[in-house]
Amino acid sequence: MVESAVVGRKREKEEMVEFLTCPPSEGEKVYVTAIVGIGGLGKTTLAKMLYNDDRIGNYFEFKMWVWGYGDFDLYSIAEKILRSRATNELEDSEFYHQHILMQKKLLMEELQILLRKKLDGKRYLLVLDDVWNVNRESWLQLNDLLKGGANGTKVVVTTRSTKVTSLMDIDSPFVLHDLSEEESWTLFKQLAFKGGREEEHPELVPIGRRIMKKCGGVPLAIRTLGSMMRYKANEIKWIAIQNTEIWELPKEENDVMKILKLSYDHMPIYLKQCFSYCALFPKGYAIEKKMLVELWIAQGYIHLPGKERNLEEIGDMYFKELIERSLFQEIKKDAHGILISCHMHDLIHNLSRAVAGSEFSVCSVDVGDISERVHHLSCSCYLPSSWEVPIALLKAKKTRTFMLPLQDQAYKISSHNSIISNLRCLRVLDLHNLRINELSNFVGRLTHLRYLDLSGNTLPLFILGKKDLFSGVSGGLDELSGLNCLKGVLHVVHLEHVDNDTVDSKSSNLSSKQYLESLKLIWSRDDNSGNNEDDMVLEGLQPHQSLKVLHIAGYCGVHFPNWLMNNAASSLPSLVELTIEGCIRCQHLPPLDQLPSLKFLKLYSLSSLEHINNSYSSSSSSLAGEGREPLFFPSLKELTLYDLPLLKLWQTCSDEDVTTTMPNRQLSFPSLTKLTIVEAPNLTSMPMLSLVEELLMDTISTKLLQSMLMAAASERHTSSSSLSRLKFLIIKSCNDLVSFPEDKIASLTSLKLLKIIDCGNLTSLQQNLHCEYVLSN
Repeated sequence: MVESAVVGRKREKEEMVEFLTCPPSEGEKVYVTAIVGIGGLGKTTLAKMLYNDDRIGNYFEFKMWVWGYGDFDLYSIAEKILRSRATNELEDSEFYHQHILMQKKLLMEELQILLRKKLDGKRYLLVLDDVWNVNRESWLQLNDLLKGGANGTKVVVTTRSTKVTSLMDIDSPFVLHDLSEEESWTLFKQLAFKGGREEEHPELVPIGRRIMKKCGGVPLAIRTLGSMMRYKANEIKWIAIQNTEIWELPKEENDVMKILKLSYDHMPIYLKQCFSYCALFPKGYAIEKKMLVELWIAQGYIHLPGKERNLEEIGDMYFKELIERSLFQEIKKDAHGILISCHMHDLIHNLSRAVAGSEFSVCSVDVGDISERVHHLSCSCYLPSSWEVPIALLKAKKTRTFMLPLQDQAYKISSHNSIISNLRCLRVLDLHNLRINELSNFVGRLTHLRYLDLSGNTLPLFILGKKDLFSGVSGGLDELSGLNCLKGVLHVVHLEHVDNDTVDSKSSNLSSKQYLESLKLIWSRDDNSGNNEDDMVLEGLQPHQSLKVLHIAGYCGVHFPNWLMNNAASSLPSLVELTIEGCIRCQHLPPLDQLPSLKFLKLYSLSSLEHINNSYSSSSSSLAGEGREPLFFPSLKELTLYDLPLLKLWQTCSDEDVTTTMPNRQLSFPSLTKLTIVEAPNLTSMPMLSLVEELLMDTISTKLLQSMLMAAASERHTSSSSLSRLKFLIIKSCNDLVSFPEDKIASLTSLKLLKIIDCGNLTSLQQNLHCEYVLSN
């Protein structure tokens, strides 16, 4: 939640900041305190305001946030602290994947060593949020580990229970009180009236104040009820809410739940089932918007009011309405302001569980008590490799959802096929991270299936088979023809098996797969011998214009298809990342410089490529606007050139197909910030690199380095001189580098680090460089 949207906790925040940053008492190294209050009062909100305050960030060496819900198990808390510290040592530990009870003592020893290494001698802030149950012995052991922190270290616990604070020996917890009446009204009117403008509805103000008072100063209840009242259009409906019989001052959480239930009761029907479906996610889970909308669609919860919108757009509207009703919180957006994910307050989550009823079940690994009448099933923990499908689950024949939201580790589960063969009513089947390398044919019999998650397995591969000599049957591209709702990633492997005389590559219908984001096309010949059919096959594999990532590997055609050579900008206007790899016969690249959205370009092992062409044609100039020269790679951020043994230079092709060598200083990357050149020994020059900040050159010619530095020096006093923003320069395995052009390096005014590695013939380097430098063999 944005701090400016928080009402009534400024005083509490300032008191806590002062306390957390005050000098420690003599002999006091680590101090533990707590924020205590009933659910919905804003304990976590206050803790996050503290956590994000600049004064806190400046006082402590580092901060950690750990969610403490559930059993207070020393192992899990220690693991969460290490994860919050963003250490890689835990993932590298050989013990990490051994989640077996008999090995827990050994695991704990490993975790204790890592924890002490990360915390001892450091002044840190640790927030243990939403602690419910504390095992006294586990807390004493954890506290002993935490005491290695430097003087001034603080631990803040948020909890609803004074029993927890007692077991943790916290003498003076910070007790969070209700909002005052005016603070409550300020929050209520912000949500109930558009823009908080109560003066536009004077007839509703006294009713609203009476409703607000019934919330007892609990922010969660006020937010939820105020958000609901925005959808009540007139005075009669407001009076009806005021006169509802459930009201009593909410001094206990059960009373808060009554208010939350009232909000649910007044939801439209279409939103109720979408909300209750969220009961399948664990508490504290970050719910991805895209996934949730797809799950709603799979269950048939979203209906089109007309043809002007698609199901995804309607699902987005439902998601936003749940946010507006304050049922989703901690909203996360990407750099473009697009909603990515949300959380649910644990009381809101309790509400979803309560209204979902017996058709929804969140179960443990053994699934021992599952009802045969259950329709939607979610596992509350990861499935270990030893997991076998319980008989009780196989008897639940009406199951429509099987989800594994916490399967964040890849464990090979061999019994997944029994789920597929027994639960024929499934609409949602989640089998991600189960190391599946082959899927049962029974999946084709799940006629109701609308959502299948196989991520984290090897099954995004569509492997083309060789033509059977006897039957003539093989897995062909035509099997992709009708799968126009494919989403995410698709890898098509062994394209060398396509016989263009019998299987037209256009039958794959890739151009109609508008939801596909990433496409990898792979030829895998052992001898790298090509034939003319590669050209025809790739010509028929034109993807949809919305594609963002394209990887072409092992293609043995001499020329690229027309949809790349002649119309790249219009064929792939949304392409962000392009990799061309192992195309050993390719002599000419498409005019990639005109792709408007391309940010990442990787060229690997193109052994016949001598020139990289860019086209200033009249057709491409329209992309830049009439009367203006088109930009050269307008969006490119990172460029990688690897294993290009014959590449010499960049050149320009005109409309008349006359190739001319253009001075590279006239070409300039307007957005490039990172350039990597490896094993390109014949490349002698590059276009201007005005914005490049990172430059790595490995096994290149000294002529290339000299030309770059000369270009930088000759235009040193211009605003857009080449390499004017270069910060990091790494030169490796440049054997013909004998002396470094020291007079030229002075032109690199932004350079912070120069690394020269394995350049054995380098005899001298100026000692008084203006940047840090490293010489290494």
